[in-house]
Amino acid sequence: MSRIGICHFRVGETDGVSLEIDKWRAALEALGHSVFLCAGRSGGEEAFLIPELSL
Repeated sequence: MSRIGICHFRVGETDGVSLEIDKWRAALEALGHSVFLCAGRSGGEEAFLIPELSL
C-alpha cells in the first residue's frame, strides 16, 4: 500500500487537530497504509521533527 505523511506544527497533544490526526492515522493504517508524522514538536508521538514548523 501507500506511504502517507501527515504534517502539522504539533502532534501527540490533546488539542483537536492532534486528536483528529490520531483518528486518521488509525483509519489509514487499518486500510494497510504506512503513516508517518512530521511535526515541529511532538507530545510523545513518534514523528520526524522539523523545528521550523513549531510555533
